[in-house]
Amino acid sequence: HTTASNLQKAINNNLVTIKSAKIESKSIDRESKTITANQFKNDLDFYMKSGIFADTLDFKYELQGKDLIVYAGNMSNYCDSCITVEMVVNDDVNKDDLEKIIRKVED
Repeated sequence: HTTASNLQKAINNNLVTIKSAKIESKSIDRESKTITANQFKNDLDFYMKSGIFADTLDFKYELQGKDLIVYAGNMSNYCDSCITVEMVVNDDVNKDDLEKIIRKVED
């Protein structure tokens, strides 16, 4: 698991580059749409400014080779969409160092 804050740190510190982002409806039709990397980053920044609501979505991640895949909203009953973001770990970044930043530390 990760948090929106940890993900934002990884993006803002140029540890990862966003390749694609997709929003998929949880409804029966599973309608999906692609959003730009800039839109995802801007929306993440806006979400982080939402005060007490900034930790209300669930964020999970997988490291697959040089790819970081993040899933948001999959577990929340209050979110009607799932977000999948594909990123690439930048060349000069050690994956262990990246995981130290993005991994959610349990209280």
